[in-house]
Amino acid sequence: MLEENVVFPMVYPSFYKEFRLNKGILLYGPPRCGKTMLANALANELGINFIKVAADDLTDAKVGQTEKNWRKLFKHARENQPCLIFIDEFDAIAKQRSGSDQARYQDTVVNQLLVLTNDIEKSQDNVFVIAATNREDLIDKALLSSGRFGLKIEIPMPDVKGIKQIFDKTKKEKPVDNNIDEDKLCGMMFDNKFNGSDVVETFYAAYKNAMRRTGIYEKMKNRTLTETDRHSLSVNQADFEKAIEEIAAQK
Repeated sequence: MLEENVVFPMVYPSFYKEFRLNKGILLYGPPRCGKTMLANALANELGINFIKVAADDLTDAKVGQTEKNWRKLFKHARENQPCLIFIDEFDAIAKQRSGSDQARYQDTVVNQLLVLTNDIEKSQDNVFVIAATNREDLIDKALLSSGRFGLKIEIPMPDVKGIKQIFDKTKKEKPVDNNIDEDKLCGMMFDNKFNGSDVVETFYAAYKNAMRRTGIYEKMKNRTLTETDRHSLSVNQADFEKAIEEIAAQK
């Protein structure tokens, strides 16, 4: 869905000149299910300017400064198009407006986002905005209207196939033994309810297990480590299985 609604319009903008596009896309789903990873992968695939912020990164206690920060970010994106903006933890600044005095400060931020996304939607600028949240139900309904963040995509916990895709993507250029049983490892991760971040973390945990198994840590301690040790290091099946058990025990 992201390919049809983001990738193709950004790569072939002339095909979409006569159509109203959802320049804003909301990714929602449980914590650590891979929303941020998906946005990063999309930006890498497109090879375009990528602005990644957590919603609170632009928050400022000074009156009016937060709105100014958001205007500056969108202005920068439009000056450096094609550009993809990714806003993580979107619900932190985009909650439903209440109109109360206590919520008035946050309401002004939502109002500013409405203006900015509306401008992007009406323009021919090659700028798209992806926002991610764990709580889609908290987002202001006006922001979820067509043309703003009217395209909502649920990102569920990965199934075995999804885990395998993340595993294969993460494995690239890693020192992994060619004889590992990927199907078994991905099945173990699925059985232990691993999310996308867990799959990525498994590689580092397995790498540390390999370093421990081959005496790398001992050589580091003794200052006898060589480049040959690094190049000869390979993560095997047992290293991965132990890593999966370690991460599963912490969940």
